[in-house]
Formats: sequence, C-alpha cells, structure tokens
Amino acid sequence: MLKVVTLCILAILTCTSVALSAESARASKGFDVTFSVLTALHYANWAREYALHLGEDTDLGAMMKNLMLQNAKFQQGLAVVEEYMKDPDKPVSVLAEGMSAAMLIHMEENEKVIELLKQVSNGDFAAFKDLEYRLAQRAATQKQAWEMMATSATLVVHVLVKPAESLSPKGPIPFRVNRNERLQLSGYLNQLFRDDLIRYYRYRQDSANGRPTNPNDQTWIIFTVDHIRKTLDATNYEDNAREAWNVK
Repeated sequence: MLKVVTLCILAILTCTSVALSAESARASKGFDVTFSVLTALHYANWAREYALHLGEDTDLGAMMKNLMLQNAKFQQGLAVVEEYMKDPDKPVSVLAEGMSAAMLIHMEENEKVIELLKQVSNGDFAAFKDLEYRLAQRAATQKQAWEMMATSATLVVHVLVKPAESLSPKGPIPFRVNRNERLQLSGYLNQLFRDDLIRYYRYRQDSANGRPTNPNDQTWIIFTVDHIRKTLDATNYEDNAREAWNVK
C-alpha cells in the first residue's frame, strides 16, 4: 500500500511539474528559480519522513534502509538546485550553493552511519559502542544543515522581489514576477506543503496559548516555506510585518 501511495504522489508531482513547466516555458527567471527551490524543499521535507529511532529492538537493516531512502530524496533535491550554482546572479548562485551544501552534509552524515551500521551487523562490538555517540553527532551536524538549507532558500525572496527603495517601504511590492506567476507558484507551494503548513499554524496557535505541542510540527523547512508563501501572497508592504518584505 505504501508503494502504491508513493507512486501516486510521484505521479501527481511529475504531472504538476510538467504542466507548470509547460505553462512557464516563457516564464520569468524568478518563476523558474522559485519553482526549483520549492521542489528541492519538498524532497528535503520528504527525506525527513525517514527518521531514525534507536531502541532495544532496533532493526539495523531497517535503519540502513531508511538512511538510504533519505539520501535518495536528498539526491533528488540536489539535482533540482545544483544547476543554479554557476548562475551569474549572486542571490541565485548563493542559495543554490547553500542548499546543495546542506543536502550533501546530510548525505555524508548518513553514509558514515550506514558504514558504522554495517560494522555492527557484522559483529563489530567496538562499532556498536560508538553507535550512540555517532548518531548524536549526526543529529547535531544535521541540525546545522537544516538551518543552512533554510537560510539559503530564503534568498529566493531576492529573486522574487526587487530591492526596496527605503528602509521603511510602503505601497505595492515591486515584484520581479507577474501576478499570474505568483498565483501558479502559490498553488504549487500549497499542493506540496498544505498539510505541513496547517500543522505549523496549529503549533503556533497552541504554543501561544500554552497548549501541548509537537516539536516536529515546527521545522526549518516549513518556517522557510511559510516565509515564501507570505511573499507570494502579499501585494503591499503593509500586508505583513515590514521586515518580511524588506529585501534591501
């Protein structure tokens, strides 16, 4: 059943990508870059689903499988953005370099753990003693990688919006992409992240009201996606907090 659902999701994503790509054959560069960033974030977010859980009844084979599946998703995300690493526009190349570096860090950390798990499965007791420490080290490194990915991805706002003319801008936001492109990108974003955004907004409400929350509902990726969504949906600087739109 999981395979069928996964294939259906991939089919929908592929059809949507083809349809929007055809629609955007003469689209602006801002549209193309933002579309790619959202797609890469989607694959990275998908990779998060293959989390590791270490316990007394841990299946080493299942752990290695999850890490391999996670790396496959990171590789798909990497393939989407790495073409922009040599882009002449600095914001574009910097965001591509940062997102690519973050995904490579994730993949390298996973490969190290996979190798250690192989040793453990072969009866290497020394490797087994190092496993818990290595997983903790991986978690710390990957936490920094998630932050790097998010920080890099937010640079797409500079691709969407022209620099503000003052430190306190007012009135219409000077977009580099037209309204139709923004609507298409907003629709694509909602298709990929709708459920995650709903959980994120619920998390913020519950947190503000002192109710129990699930920390997994607030991630660097969804925080970034929400920032991009606010940019796409805005018309004037006054529509949201001023600092969200000032890309001077």
